[in-house]
Amino acid sequence: RLSGVPQKTISRIENGIDIPKISTLIKLINALNLELSIVDKDSKKEQSATLQ
Repeated sequence: RLSGVPQKTISRIENGIDIPKISTLIKLINALNLELSIVDKDSKKEQSATLQ
């Protein structure tokens, strides 16, 4: 409920049926009070951002 993402969408993501859009991912990250880290697979450099 906190994310505003429908339960059906979350279930489809959890079950590997759908890949979330970045906007959906941001909503879920914010609702869960998490941080998104992106790692460059070639250089192994990590970048983090707090999303609002």
